[in-house]
Amino acid sequence: ILIFLPTWGLIGFVIYFLMREPLPYPCPQCSASVSARFNFCPNCKCNLQPSCPQCKREVGELDKFCPYCGNDLAAGGRGELTPQSSNL
Repeated sequence: ILIFLPTWGLIGFVIYFLMREPLPYPCPQCSASVSARFNFCPNCKCNLQPSCPQCKREVGELDKFCPYCGNDLAAGGRGELTPQSSNL
């Protein structure tokens, strides 16, 4: 029975790394520490995950065109959502 004990320790170690909270990283604009799960920096409101203004999917910082819909990102900007009117 003691032969299998190191195996369970290894499995627990792997599960720990799969289930743990992602490590924080510095905001590219203000260098504040932000969680990897945040979309915006709570300190300076920098968009940490830019999105296509047309299809609303996540795009890379250096992308010139949206890889999903082909929208020109240089013309429309990244992550800028146009306010929608609400009918109340």
